[in-house]
Amino acid sequence: MKTKRFLWAVLLFSGLISKLSAQDFYPTNLTAIIYTDDKNVIKINDNYINHKGFLWLNDSTYAKKDLSALIQLATKNTDKFLEVQVNYYLTNNNLEAFIKRSDSAGLDKIGLDKYEKTYKKNYYKLVIKRGVLFDNRKYNLIAFSQRMEVDTAKNKNAAKKFDYFDNYPFQNSVWYLDTEKIDTRKGNDDKSKYVVTLAPDKITDTKIEFLDDINFKIIFGSAQERQTITGKYNLYSYWRSRGIYANEISFQPKEIPVKTKVKLGYKEPVLEFNYANAPKNTLNYFKYWFKHTSYKVRLENGNRINLTKEVDNNPPVEFSPNHKN
Repeated sequence: MKTKRFLWAVLLFSGLISKLSAQDFYPTNLTAIIYTDDKNVIKINDNYINHKGFLWLNDSTYAKKDLSALIQLATKNTDKFLEVQVNYYLTNNNLEAFIKRSDSAGLDKIGLDKYEKTYKKNYYKLVIKRGVLFDNRKYNLIAFSQRMEVDTAKNKNAAKKFDYFDNYPFQNSVWYLDTEKIDTRKGNDDKSKYVVTLAPDKITDTKIEFLDDINFKIIFGSAQERQTITGKYNLYSYWRSRGIYANEISFQPKEIPVKTKVKLGYKEPVLEFNYANAPKNTLNYFKYWFKHTSYKVRLENGNRINLTKEVDNNPPVEFSPNHKN
């Protein structure tokens, strides 16, 4: 008990106080908080939650320095199933965004602030409680459970595994943004590499805000005439080879209608722009860089993130086979 109280004291009086603007995780982020190691032990993904300011208290508990949020783990590992409950305590009283996302996350609502879903051999349950006491402090609680069932009767060596998520938790984060296009021409190869740099320090006047787990906003332009682009993003990982996963992020900006004056009885003209040659940091420029495209995600030194993609400017031509008469 003395050790526990000492740890709370260290958290209370050390370091930077975090903001209480919103919850750090949404329903789609909760599975990324945990994983199983090579010995099939369920652990907290500290690399993921450290980015949100959570620090180690013990192997099953992480907390923010100002105690505005805590994450606690309870696990059960048997021959037939692997089960974990993530208790996410937070002092933020505005849970409307989380509840709204829970209603649209594909979960079945089974009661007031209660959800569940069975997908293949995985069972998910989500319960939201208010005014819960933890260590004599009042919190709201988001309790997330995940259970993976394994049929050992059919396969004695069946694997029980929660995947490790090594991407960045972009939700509720703000970055300065810069872009660079690198052209490479060697022989018949003509490629362009597009690099979007996200930095916590000011490198340009352009910003990108990840408003939650699916919505983003880009703010650009001069101080006298700031403009915005809004839309949706999707952060995902895909299997590449032998346990190696690649992380990508895709963007879908909201279409901005162009108003044109058309005489009565005339058809509205279709406007076509060469977005690729648009001046940098303009509306058409960002349409070209972010319209329905995906970038690879790479964390760089100095807390910067690079989003990259390569485009072949002279893709090979596929000839159709000759047909015999």
